[in-house]
Amino acid sequence: MHKWKYPRYRGQIRSAGGFLPLVLLALGGWGIAAQPAPTDSTQQTALAPALVAAVESHLALTYTRYGDRELQLDLHRPAERGA
Repeated sequence: MHKWKYPRYRGQIRSAGGFLPLVLLALGGWGIAAQPAPTDSTQQTALAPALVAAVESHLALTYTRYGDRELQLDLHRPAERGA
């Protein structure tokens, strides 16, 4: 029975040092190319009037203060509260 051995190159175990970076570069390039184009963050989403009427909004509530800076949040909750 033949005993399997690691491939040897110049007396050392051959590594994938030249091949692996090329594979990672190719796969990484596909990940970057597959990302969607950035959108304009100033555009607002149009909401249905029924949804707007069913939500109570409190905008720019101060959550905490650090010196002269404030961390603010927008709070949205259902207008009708259950029992």
